[in-house]
Amino acid sequence: MSESNNEKFNPESQTDFIVEKIKKRPLNKQKLLRRTVTTALLAVLFGIIACVTFLLLEPVINNYIRPKKTNLPVSVTFPTEKDEMDPEDMLAENQPASNQGVNEFGSNSDTSETFLSEDQVKSILDSVTSDIDSYREIYTSLKEFINNQKKFVVNITAVSTNYDWMNNTNENKNTTSGVIIADNGVELLVAANCSTIKKPEKLIFTFYNGTQVVGNLKRKDPESGLAILSINISDLPEELQNEKPIAPLGSSGSKSLVGTPIIALGSPLGSSGSVGYGIINSTNTIVNMSDRNAKLLLTDIYGGTNSSGVLFNLQGQVIGIIVNGKSSTDLKNLVSAYGLSDIKKTLEKLSNDKTIPYLGINGVDVTNEANYYNNVPYGAYITDVKMDSPAMLAGLQAGDIIISVNNVLIDSFNDYSNILMQHEPDEELTLKVCRLSVNEYKEITFKVKIGELN
Repeated sequence: MSESNNEKFNPESQTDFIVEKIKKRPLNKQKLLRRTVTTALLAVLFGIIACVTFLLLEPVINNYIRPKKTNLPVSVTFPTEKDEMDPEDMLAENQPASNQGVNEFGSNSDTSETFLSEDQVKSILDSVTSDIDSYREIYTSLKEFINNQKKFVVNITAVSTNYDWMNNTNENKNTTSGVIIADNGVELLVAANCSTIKKPEKLIFTFYNGTQVVGNLKRKDPESGLAILSINISDLPEELQNEKPIAPLGSSGSKSLVGTPIIALGSPLGSSGSVGYGIINSTNTIVNMSDRNAKLLLTDIYGGTNSSGVLFNLQGQVIGIIVNGKSSTDLKNLVSAYGLSDIKKTLEKLSNDKTIPYLGINGVDVTNEANYYNNVPYGAYITDVKMDSPAMLAGLQAGDIIISVNNVLIDSFNDYSNILMQHEPDEELTLKVCRLSVNEYKEITFKVKIGELN
């Protein structure tokens, strides 16, 4: 083998012709500018999002760490009839002792009635003048009285919107008048007959001085049509916040209410701001509702079929809430009202935003004649039981007489209603009733779960 063939192979000698030169990539200024601008925009966007998030969450976090003290509504209660005194009782109390307890024969008596002699009557009539000045003085006094009472009354406009088949907007307005009856520390509470107001989109309250405030429908009784509406005190102008015109509540439970002078304010004639003078003609009509009854105060004031508002006595107290369609057809144009004493518990429930408890019983009192001649026990006599009501499901029937509720004795249907109103839906009551069997009444006990009046 030759020397050349024997020469060793050198790999490096085979790559000597390759020369490597590293060249830098050229700078793309447009791309760099785009990236810089994009980064800056993202930084600005992130900053905006961070600021907005902080502004939104800061009050929440701060309130969680240091919660603000907010006023909460307090429970509203109205005085019971036992806490009140009728106007005639106040007059009797203020009479001299020498005039009390003297009957028509001039002898002493335990009764508080006072009888005037013919000479006394003649003396009183002679002292009354009937000239034009006296007439003017009477109506001037009434006008001053009305101007003072107007501050308690508000006009309520319910606004709702609907659409016709061409999708045109129609705005409907219904009006009613109510009276301010309470203040729960946060709201002024207004009682009104809202049977014509269904589901308003907005409620506008107009005060006696023209101030208008938007309020809310707190709760409505579907059977009586009565409702409590609320106005946030913070939404009122300073003048009304300081004044808080809350009407004093009177009593309609007096047996001698017929003939009492009254004044109707609100919309007794069907138009806002109208006024009616008159007397109470009758209290004999009773409006029967589920588990409660209400006395209807019928007046001699000729009003409209859509009248609303409130009745005041001459002591300036509310004694009734005007209602329509409850009197007989031949008296439908005379202003009538629910007696306040009979609806006070309902208004109290509504004021505290609570549901009206429901058993579904209609009833009346057992009369003295029925008790004496037919040995019917005193209690709440059931005249009807509503279909599928809690009372019917429990087994109560028309003709049963409720004599106790939760071991509390019942003497009248009003006693039954007052006890029921002290309870809430889903509570269970124990009702003891008397049911006629052959020729005698037998006691039966029922467990009834209270439902809701919808």
